[in-house]
Amino acid sequence: MRLSSVQKDVLFVLYGLTQRGQMSNPLPAMQLLTILNQARLQPVADTNFRRSCHTLAGHGLLKRYRYQQSLNLGFDLTPKGLALAADIYNARLEEAQPS
Repeated sequence: MRLSSVQKDVLFVLYGLTQRGQMSNPLPAMQLLTILNQARLQPVADTNFRRSCHTLAGHGLLKRYRYQQSLNLGFDLTPKGLALAADIYNARLEEAQPS
């Protein structure tokens, strides 16, 4: 599976939050979109974002979660997604390091 830049960003953000211990529950989808758009020059459209997340979930990289009170959608990494996200995260950190 070839990942789009949006899908890589989703995995990167979820992995970073997980590693910092800032995520104990699935992250609400709209909160995740807000985080992604803060770091991008060109904002991601909500429809493109949701489609990307559903594709990742379909490939077993994300778990979908529906909050019972609000019925909002949330996402979390699966073990398979965690492994791939770690690779993306580490590669981006290496790119950011000055030579």
